[in-house]
Amino acid sequence: MTMTTESTASNPRFWRGMAFAVLALALAVAGITVYLKVPKPLADLPMVDHQGKAARLSDYRGKWLVVYFGYTSCPDACPTGLGEIAKALKDMGPDRSVIQPIFVSLDPKNDTPERLSKYLPYFDSAFIGLRTEEPTLGQVAKQFGVTYVTAESPKFGTLIDHSLYAYLVDPNGVLRDSFMTTFPPDFMRKRLTQHGWKGAS
Repeated sequence: MTMTTESTASNPRFWRGMAFAVLALALAVAGITVYLKVPKPLADLPMVDHQGKAARLSDYRGKWLVVYFGYTSCPDACPTGLGEIAKALKDMGPDRSVIQPIFVSLDPKNDTPERLSKYLPYFDSAFIGLRTEEPTLGQVAKQFGVTYVTAESPKFGTLIDHSLYAYLVDPNGVLRDSFMTTFPPDFMRKRLTQHGWKGAS
């Protein structure tokens, strides 16, 4: 069936596809290859948490951070990714206490602290939401190797195509690993052990 101009414009897949195409073209024109080198110490950039308080990644030193970038109105990838992280935490049992899950919003225009505080507990009460405005957001995303592009749909509002990885930061604030959010059983425990975790003391 051929889609009319009106039906195409009202289709969120169309807008997400357009956003992805813009990102791909921009990277091709610039000749950029996004490649994440680890281990990588992270800059300690200022943000705000889901309670409206000033926050930095260094506030969570001493814990392993599992960081995911997304936005609360994401229709599919973000709920799936956050759900997988929550499941991996549950699989850790009591040892989950060594991990702090963090969600960094790519949509500061809409993802207010209030919105983040209502959204994240749906997946796990341990999630901390962080947000910041541009250009700091771009700086935070870049050091993790995160790419994203935003499109505005007249009907569906803000749509963002973004990297679909979770990122592992060690207790000293060093980025250690990235992985797709499709976790087999005991995945998180094995990754932590691989990067030096000795188990609960």
